[in-house]
Amino acid sequence: MTHDYMNSVPTSGVRGPASTGAATAERAEPLCAGSDPSLFFLDGLGPAVDSQVTETKRVCFACPVRLNCLTDAIRFDAEEGIWAGFTPRERKRLSSRVTDMPKIYRQLIERVAAGHIAKVDPQYRPAVVMGLHRRGWDELRIAKAMKLAPFAVRMDLQAQLELEFYIHAHERAKKMTAERAM
Repeated sequence: MTHDYMNSVPTSGVRGPASTGAATAERAEPLCAGSDPSLFFLDGLGPAVDSQVTETKRVCFACPVRLNCLTDAIRFDAEEGIWAGFTPRERKRLSSRVTDMPKIYRQLIERVAAGHIAKVDPQYRPAVVMGLHRRGWDELRIAKAMKLAPFAVRMDLQAQLELEFYIHAHERAKKMTAERAM
């Protein structure tokens, strides 16, 4: 299944031009437009599928309408296919991580900032890195405090931004659905 972004309604065929989002994304064409739709919908397991996932994510991560795509995947509760570079399993994992995060990561941020701990469970690390960044810490200071490479800090910041966008888009989609039901 693909989407016509002009109407935000599921359609058949390839994904169409985007009309939502930032001004530059409004006129942008999704990179998947004109692609074989089967590239974005996995069939089976194994090395061939792993290669397909890698290729699909490469297309998605460079796409100018990636955020709109993720919003649609959430709005339409897409259970299949790769959307915005997220497999169904990854979208589900992001969703399940959201519920406990705030209480846990606030405590971890305080402990890292105070110098009491450096190692943080990998599932919470992006939120802690982002929390320190929002306190004004630069990448090198975070890397030193958490005993990470600066590259790992940048990757964690990107992962947390994607998670926060996912949460925001999910909440927005739920609100829009509730408003339509009224």
